[in-house]
Amino acid sequence: MARSTIRVAIVGGGMAGGSLLHAFIPHLHLDVHIFESASAFRQAGMAIGVARNALDTLDLLGAVPVRHVRFMLAQGEGIGNMIDQANDDDG
Repeated sequence: MARSTIRVAIVGGGMAGGSLLHAFIPHLHLDVHIFESASAFRQAGMAIGVARNALDTLDLLGAVPVRHVRFMLAQGEGIGNMIDQANDDDG
């Protein structure tokens, strides 16, 4: 018996919406569309906290751990200057 196509709407193109889309990619019977209110995606210099269960979910999705992070000033007199960095080997 052939599967019928299932239409899926994802509301929001943020982390959760993108993760859900990624999880649906292997399921060819799904016709998935993301609806986002912003007219364009943009880079945002934000930090997020990720709880243990969220880390487990990212691991299941195949996310790659970050080994190096740089913190840059985005506004003001020192725009573009690196203010800190962390490497995986920093302990």
